[in-house]
Amino acid sequence: MQRPFRGKILKKSCLRTYKIKVLARARKEILEARNLYEARRKGFGKLFSLELQSEIERIGTNPFLFKKNEFGFSEIPMKRFPHLIIYSCIEDSIVIASIFHTSQNPKKKPR
Repeated sequence: MQRPFRGKILKKSCLRTYKIKVLARARKEILEARNLYEARRKGFGKLFSLELQSEIERIGTNPFLFKKNEFGFSEIPMKRFPHLIIYSCIEDSIVIASIFHTSQNPKKKPR
C-alpha cells in the first residue's frame, strides 16, 4: 500500500513558497478513495493519486485563484474524479482540509 501524500514545498511564480499540510481527515479520505478506485480497476488508484498530486501542485502555483465557499475554504474540482479538494491558505501554508466526494451530502463538507 502506498503512503498518503505528506506534503511538500511548492513555489509560486512570484517566488513565494507554500508548505502543504494535509489534515488527518483528508489523508483518510485520500486512502479510502485510492483504495476504492484501485479495487474497481487496477491502476485507477494510482491515476487518482497522480491527478490529486497535479491538482495540489496547481493550487500551490496560485492558491487564491479558486473561489471560497461560505465557510472560508477554497474548493477546486478534480478533472477526472468526482471529488473536490477543499483547502485554506494560512500565511505560508496551504492546508488541505478534505478530499470531498461530490455525491455526499454537502452538509458534510468541513466547516
